[in-house]
Amino acid sequence: LKGADVDTCRAVRNGLRTAMSSFDEWSKENLHKELERSFKTKELTQHFPSLISLMKISGDLGDIRLQNHLVEHIDERYPPHVRRPALQALAMLHYTGPQRARLAPKLLPLMLESDMASIAEPALDAIRQAQLGAEHQALLKKLLNSPSSRIREFGMQTLATQGSGRNISDLIECLDNPDRSVREEALGALSRAPSAATPLCTRLIEMEGGEPALETARALTPQATKVPHKLLESLADQYVTLATRNGRKKPADADELRKLDDKRRAIVSVFRASNTPELVEAVFSRARKLRQDDPHRAYEMMKNVVGLSGWNDDYRVELALAGISFGPRDLSRAARSSDQNLRVLDEMLASGRKSPKDMLKLVRKEFENDRKTLYYLGFHFVERLQNERDCGRLVLEHLSESRSDEGRQAREKLVIEGLTTIKGARAGILEERAKVMLAPSDMLQSARLKVEKKAPARAKPKPKAKAKAVPAKKKR
Repeated sequence: LKGADVDTCRAVRNGLRTAMSSFDEWSKENLHKELERSFKTKELTQHFPSLISLMKISGDLGDIRLQNHLVEHIDERYPPHVRRPALQALAMLHYTGPQRARLAPKLLPLMLESDMASIAEPALDAIRQAQLGAEHQALLKKLLNSPSSRIREFGMQTLATQGSGRNISDLIECLDNPDRSVREEALGALSRAPSAATPLCTRLIEMEGGEPALETARALTPQATKVPHKLLESLADQYVTLATRNGRKKPADADELRKLDDKRRAIVSVFRASNTPELVEAVFSRARKLRQDDPHRAYEMMKNVVGLSGWNDDYRVELALAGISFGPRDLSRAARSSDQNLRVLDEMLASGRKSPKDMLKLVRKEFENDRKTLYYLGFHFVERLQNERDCGRLVLEHLSESRSDEGRQAREKLVIEGLTTIKGARAGILEERAKVMLAPSDMLQSARLKVEKKAPARAKPKPKAKAKAVPAKKKR
């Protein structure tokens, strides 16, 4: 390497790097001794191509005993094209985390220099795997203003890992930065810090909405299980307030409506990740009070929290009954078969999760003064099978006790279905309606059996007595 040109120095380095793949411990130790002697040779260290090759070979070897020779050449006395390979070689040394952290006082200030390609980013690569402590926080906070996105991200993630309240506050302030890349880096760092759950939730509660609310929720979602119970209750109460629009019928403008929707979606995403029932409980508690004045909005509120933690069969039934209360209640078979709310109730009864008597109690409590809806439910259930039919019978029997038009229709429906008889009426009309479902051959056979039942029984003719055989006369 003495006095060699750049190509020769590069060839020597590449040849040694290839040979190192088969080196044993003795060969590595021998190379280390030779490098130590070479760094003390002025003819090699004062010739920059030779010096750069020595530093790169030291990095390939990875022996941390060569650290002092490399650190010496990251000083400002040397030009950038010499400092850069020295930093790159330091990054390749086989340090442990605490050992690399000892280089922080010398490497962290280099990350603030204006020469990103030659100094700042190579210094970042040299310090990236270090286990930095609280004594480095002052320098790390300065990195948050670096023009390099990689350096900013490193500083944010390291501060978030340390987890102190002051560090988290500094990172949360970065969420208000007008530069979107800075906000994204801060969100990524906060999402990995469990201690950021409480300040992020507080920020989400206090902010108005819009895209910042969605970004905050995105950072909070990975740590949603760490949010305290009281903050979750406050977040659920705010969702209810937003869903009811503070009692106003319409928002001020379309922009405000968009912000409200964004914040509601942000809150829902947090509760979906937290697996806690506070939001579902708060929404249903408010929706029950709101159904008297605005049933449509109450139904939409309940529908928006379907599937969240705390969602159970009672809430499913309540949601279905709320949808039926203002629905068309069309008695035609096609309309009833497409009613999603009726399907939910059918599923509950058919699977046995709700007994007919339990369903009757819920229906009576919900529609005690709404006989039209009661008749609609009874009319639908009584045409079903098993549990659904029993529930329909109970609903119609309860409704038939009244003297209203619906009570009269309920009694007629019970007669039609063959579930009760009254004087002067013919029960069992359900059998006539069922003929539509029979094939022609089945209908003929059914009619023949009915005729045979009505015809008088004929006396069966007695079988003729068999003539006795006369024995032949014996010959004399």
